[in-house]
Amino acid sequence: MRLSCVYEILNINNQKRYIGSSVDYYRRHKVHKRELLCNKHKNARLQFSYNKHGIGAFQYNIIEECPQEKLTEREAFYITHYNTTDDQFGYNIMQVNPDTQTICVISKEARAKANLKTLKTKAEKYGQITQEKAREIRSFYMDGYERHELCKMFGLGKQHLGGIIGNRSSIDPTYDRNSFRRKYLNPEKRAKIDQLFEQGVTPRKIYETLKVPRTRVYAYLSNRYQKYTHEHHTFLDQATGIYYEGLADLANRLGTCSSSARKIYVTGEVKNSMYSNPNIVLV
Repeated sequence: MRLSCVYEILNINNQKRYIGSSVDYYRRHKVHKRELLCNKHKNARLQFSYNKHGIGAFQYNIIEECPQEKLTEREAFYITHYNTTDDQFGYNIMQVNPDTQTICVISKEARAKANLKTLKTKAEKYGQITQEKAREIRSFYMDGYERHELCKMFGLGKQHLGGIIGNRSSIDPTYDRNSFRRKYLNPEKRAKIDQLFEQGVTPRKIYETLKVPRTRVYAYLSNRYQKYTHEHHTFLDQATGIYYEGLADLANRLGTCSSSARKIYVTGEVKNSMYSNPNIVLV
């Protein structure tokens, strides 16, 4: 069912609000939530506040139900009533014509300029980090430091740090998002992995102990010790003398998946299984 109305997005922490209108409120409500959650909302004021306060600080309320032909008029009335174009009271960017009580149309260039000005003003107001500091944080991230470690090192929140790594909280024209998709570990973590692995600790225990992604541990061990890679696995069935090239070949022989075959015959994480065969060894 479609609902034509004027609505507000209210920040319960500071009582700032965004006023909007729609002929289909429920659909528009979902669009707002999705764009804010994905950090892609067109209104930079609202998006910045959402990143700062979190999802739990915002309420979606219907102010007035009205027919479609009066939506713009009533929206303009409430924008003026709450003064939401003022950054101290709200998040609206588009201005209201005081003579006609209608919303002024804003171009894409003007909207982008207003959003950029808002981001810079907010950065100065809330002590936003500089581009140099942001690059330093991203360099640590590229060196393999986990996000929770960087939060403690620089005193940042998770959402703030995510914005820096994604270049949402710092305006840096030299940033390349694709260059920050690192898949390796920092030197401290590598040393700890080497120490634990040489003590005979299984990879599973290593990534559970160090709290690092499983794929990075296996990738590191693969590159350093030439183990735990599917391409280099060769298994021998001592009873029949048959060789199996790769985990997929062995898993097909046992009637299970490659992940289970690895846990049984490579990592040794599973000792007793219906697929265990003492005659099959890794060569």
